[in-house]
Amino acid sequence: MSRKGKCEIWGTIATLKDPNGDGSTIQSSRTAGCYFISGSAISEIANYTPEMKVLLTDWLVEQRQLGVSCPKIITTTLKTISNAKRPTVHQRMINLLEYLIVDNRQVGTVILFHSNEHSDQYELLAWTSSQKFTELITLVEYCVESGYIEHKKLGFVEVISKNSNEQTMKNIGDRHEIMLKAKGHALLETLKSTNENSTNCFVAM
Repeated sequence: MSRKGKCEIWGTIATLKDPNGDGSTIQSSRTAGCYFISGSAISEIANYTPEMKVLLTDWLVEQRQLGVSCPKIITTTLKTISNAKRPTVHQRMINLLEYLIVDNRQVGTVILFHSNEHSDQYELLAWTSSQKFTELITLVEYCVESGYIEHKKLGFVEVISKNSNEQTMKNIGDRHEIMLKAKGHALLETLKSTNENSTNCFVAM
């Protein structure tokens, strides 16, 4: 049975599954998916800096790309993370492009997000090794300059929230739309082909 809770890494809203031994299984958009974390690991990451949280999130995203649907975070995982290096800006741009085709999205799919601390940008932050929106939007601009994506900024958005007694306005910031362009698709296909050739050469040896 699932219930609302928080991401143990970022403190954002998440879905918690029933406790499983000494730990928790958490579905968190801020880490772009599901993960299990042991009780001892929870204690250790309580003092993590934002930079270390990014590295741990990078590891989770990478594990899922390798086919591990719900990676396990235990104390030995954290030791591995402590030696990890943050990806280059170029690699973060590539990761942004990869996100735009994840789950076999159709060609021309538009991804929407908002500029304030809004949950619709969480997966993008996770995939691009970003702590804040300003990093994400800078990477978007770099990809636009390189001709890889199309970006539209559609202006300020407020959402009306209603309850039985009152109506309030919530500022969720500027609305942004991004879409992978032909040049971006071509780059990803070239990288995929290069990686496959490298793997085949290694196997042949």
